[in-house]
Formats: sequence, structure tokens, C-alpha cells
Amino acid sequence: MVDGCRCDKAEETPAAPTASAFDLIRRRVPDTDLVVAIPKGWQLAMPDPGPLPPVPPPNTPITLQTRMLVSARPGLPAPGKLVPPWLQVLEDPWLPLGTTGVDYLVAQRASNQVAVGTNIRHVDAEPSRRQGRPSYHIRDEWTVKGPDGSERIMSQEALLILDDAKTPDGQVAVHGYTVVITMEKGEFEALQPLVREILASVVFEERPPGVAGPSAPR
Repeated sequence: MVDGCRCDKAEETPAAPTASAFDLIRRRVPDTDLVVAIPKGWQLAMPDPGPLPPVPPPNTPITLQTRMLVSARPGLPAPGKLVPPWLQVLEDPWLPLGTTGVDYLVAQRASNQVAVGTNIRHVDAEPSRRQGRPSYHIRDEWTVKGPDGSERIMSQEALLILDDAKTPDGQVAVHGYTVVITMEKGEFEALQPLVREILASVVFEERPPGVAGPSAPR
């Protein structure tokens, strides 16, 4: 497994709870060892991200080549909200060997700043380990304007995890995975127990024989 995060306070995060207070369905993320619980009734999509990009040359700085593997959201926004919550599972393949949790967090936040196009407020970042893998549990917020000119605060909570991978020629590399949930802050406060349980459900489970994917054998 990838050597850890530069934070001494990182602790092992327990695996998914055995019982759920919500109606969740566990789904395997295509072509990975990842399993995540999706709320029953949410519209689930597993878009084809296409082939993995080429492996960057050695000593290339971290360059995120983000691919969306899973997207899920309720059919309609909650009353008084502009958009429904959005759950995504993202993959960043071929990170440099030696990438730490801190490195991945910094790269992710720089990428998010560009994508959002407004000032992101970093509310929390908690290092941990998920089944021995370096991870970060983060929460960010930013403000957007609705069609009527009113301001809405968006909340985003995510789990970032690093995992070993093998390049096509058998070299060791690193893949980054992000399970992220985005919604308006008022709804986030009401649904935080659900958000936490979804993120707690994320585990790595060995794929059945014959199921291909980028992760290295464990």
C-alpha cells in the first residue's frame, strides 16, 4: 500500500458499519475494488469514462486526470432548493509514486477552485486511514447566486483515498479516489447523518476472478 500521509495524527478509520439507519444499497464501482452505499431511490449512473489515460513520464508533477466513475442523485431538489444533492465517485489515475495524502489534498483543492470559479472556504480536513490506505475526510463550502439573485451556500463533504496501482508495464503507481457529496448547506445540515454514513460505507473489496481493473493485486 501507498506510504502514508505527512500528518502524525492520522488514525485508522473503521470499516463500514454493520447496520444502517438509512435505506442504502451497496454498489461496486466499475473496474475498481471500491464499494460504496447509494441511497435507495437515487438515480444512479455509471458513465463510461473511456480508457485510462497514458502513464505520465517519470518525475512528472501531480497532474489530475479526473474520471467520473459513478454519479447518483435524487430525482428532484428538496422544497426551496435549487439543485438536488449529488454523489460522485471520481478517479485520478497515475499519480506519482510517493504521493501522500497531503499532496493529493492540495492538488484536489486547487482543481476544485478552478472548477467552482469562486472562493472556496475550507471548513475541515481530517487525515485518517481507510483499510490501511492514506485518506482525508474534508468539508468545503462556497457561495453561488440563484436565478433570482439570492445567494446560496453550497456544502461539499468528501473522502479522498490513495491506493496502489500497476502501470501496463508492471510498474508500481498510485491511483487517487474521491467519494464526494455536494448539496445546499441547509439541506446538508439536515442530511449530515446520511452523508456521514455514505462516506463511512466506502471500503475496498477484492474483485471476483476475471473482473478487470487498475488496482494492483493485494
